Amino acid sequence: MSDTPPVSPTPPTPAALPPPSRGRVLFTRLATWFISAAVVIVLLVRVYDFFVLPGCDDDKVSSALYDIFTKTGAKVAAITGLKPTSDASSPRTCEGHVDAGTEQATFQYEVSWNGWSPQAKVTKVDVDKPAN
Repeated sequence: MSDTPPVSPTPPTPAALPPPSRGRVLFTRLATWFISAAVVIVLLVRVYDFFVLPGCDDDKVSSALYDIFTKTGAKVAAITGLKPTSDASSPRTCEGHVDAGTEQATFQYEVSWNGWSPQAKVTKVDVDKPAN
């Protein structure tokens, strides 16, 4: 006879792992639901921002206004008092106050759509008279 061991027709099966504990299964399901809900909420907020015109005091609008005034050569110290002047949703008419060092001005502006992008446009600037 030969010295080789006989070959079995089926390979040996490894020992089966015990089923996960009930607490671990519950934790995994809760974590999955929580993460899924958080992702859905973030996506809904992003989609909402994509279709809704920003408010008069939105950070994007104040940044655009700062850019507009600095492009005209004004040394803007602060832009304050951004508030709506009408209830219309599009275009939104607003007003604010700009402090450019030695001069201050009150200005009106519109927030409207330019295609799919919101834009801010200054429509009127009234330079405040210095108090004597």
